[in-house]
Amino acid sequence: MGRYSKLYVGIPVYNELPYLRLMLDSLKAQTIKDVTFFISDNDSSDGSWEFITNYCKDDARFVFFRHETNIGATPNFEFIFNESNCHYFIWMGAHDYISPGFFQAAVECLDRHEDISLVSGQPFKFIGNGEPVLMEDAIYNFTAKRLGRYLQSVRTLDNCTIVYSVFRKSALNGFEFRKTISNDHIMLSRLLWMGRLHYLEGEFYYRRYFESERAQTQSQRITGSECYLSRHDMILYYLDDLGSLFDGDPRILRYLENEVISALQHRFGIQTLSVNDEIVFGRELL
Repeated sequence: MGRYSKLYVGIPVYNELPYLRLMLDSLKAQTIKDVTFFISDNDSSDGSWEFITNYCKDDARFVFFRHETNIGATPNFEFIFNESNCHYFIWMGAHDYISPGFFQAAVECLDRHEDISLVSGQPFKFIGNGEPVLMEDAIYNFTAKRLGRYLQSVRTLDNCTIVYSVFRKSALNGFEFRKTISNDHIMLSRLLWMGRLHYLEGEFYYRRYFESERAQTQSQRITGSECYLSRHDMILYYLDDLGSLFDGDPRILRYLENEVISALQHRFGIQTLSVNDEIVFGRELL
């Protein structure tokens, strides 16, 4: 770790053994040269670490790290990002795969267009060995205007597959990674504040979905432990990050904050305004 590459690909891993070969083969097939594939294993117990280090030991583009304990998904995502030394960055799911020219095309696009912040492959989903299907609900048409684009993301972001996009690392300077529900929403809204989203033609991101729920709970995945996660904390996260981004008339900031609160309340319910998500109005629990 520490070496510079124009692009860093961060792959957090936790017990992904059945899916690793497909993912790693798609990385090995990438046409880009100036790249580091940084794999951070979250103390897997199923042989994932041993398979990865053996399968990729002869490819100098790969860098490996293993945590001594499971620190949770969000801290592992943050660790990978902070340890990367690059101009462009992308996270990739350890059970997903990509088309061979995706990274090269994404870097060339960002090199050409300073107003673009995120570059995504065409988003496809698949289950098991099934045929990939285009995820139309993961394709967004955000406005070119910064404030409109930001508020549009708060109101409409649902399928967050675009979190697996190549972006300028500097766009997340000063960003605070928090262990909250939907933390990827806040990060994507911030990246969209910084610039436009672009989908590549002819390059693809294939995201694996599972037929049944995975063993870990949402709290375990995010934090590495069992604890209560509140939508209220997500709202505060949005407001704090917006405050760090906006540098203008405080009256406009208050307007934007009210729009964010209204949008999230409309999407997730009035109870999101409460610390414990259980506000009682009169005799009814809303």
